Amino acid sequence: MRPNAGPAHEPHNRLLDRLLQDCPVLAPAVERRAGRAGEELYREGSRISHVCFPTRGVVSVVVRLRDGAMADVQTVGNEGLVGLPAWLGIVDSPDTVIQQADGEIVRIGVAPFNEGVHRSAHACRLLNGYVAYGFRFSSQTCVCNTHHSVRQRLCRWLLSSADRAGTTDVALTQAMLAAMLGVRRQSVGEVLVSLHLAGVIGQRRGRIQLLDRPRLEELACECYGTTRALYARLVEPLL
Repeated sequence: MRPNAGPAHEPHNRLLDRLLQDCPVLAPAVERRAGRAGEELYREGSRISHVCFPTRGVVSVVVRLRDGAMADVQTVGNEGLVGLPAWLGIVDSPDTVIQQADGEIVRIGVAPFNEGVHRSAHACRLLNGYVAYGFRFSSQTCVCNTHHSVRQRLCRWLLSSADRAGTTDVALTQAMLAAMLGVRRQSVGEVLVSLHLAGVIGQRRGRIQLLDRPRLEELACECYGTTRALYARLVEPLL
């Protein structure tokens, strides 16, 4: 059994599970805590005290403008971690990271994390692979925001959020989607209505259910498949 894997019913994070296998010294430093929707896990310019591994729910790395507008550049769930700049020796966060929906976060203090991971060559390779994946994911998002329609991007976001939360029923509001996509709430509402009428998604207050995933994948832009393939190439072989 993997160190600190916990009971079978406990939610897991794929990256953390492998790191605990390679670096059992990390286990005593693991803390589980509830993440609340809208909570800032990191604020740009603030000290990074912990690295965080989502096990339930989704967090977003966002960029804020002076007028308060923001857009999502990377979503992270049970496949990854946030606070990664600390692994690169950066003390203050270059990013703002927001919890998108209620969930669970597993966190480890920066000092024990870096010390523990450096004891394993394989763990270092795994994190470096994830760094490369994260850079490319953000670049793909920039291209996506420039070249693809609101419908395509929204479908990609729904699929990615469901993947990272490990569910087909994701906690997302129209306001949240509009903020993450950097578009008007009305535009998001129009797309969601059309998807609902087509039987692709179901909607209830604050939640969206993916009913026809194959159709949703057809409607999403190529960036969804590109980023999945990227994770499979750079990260999964090391898990």
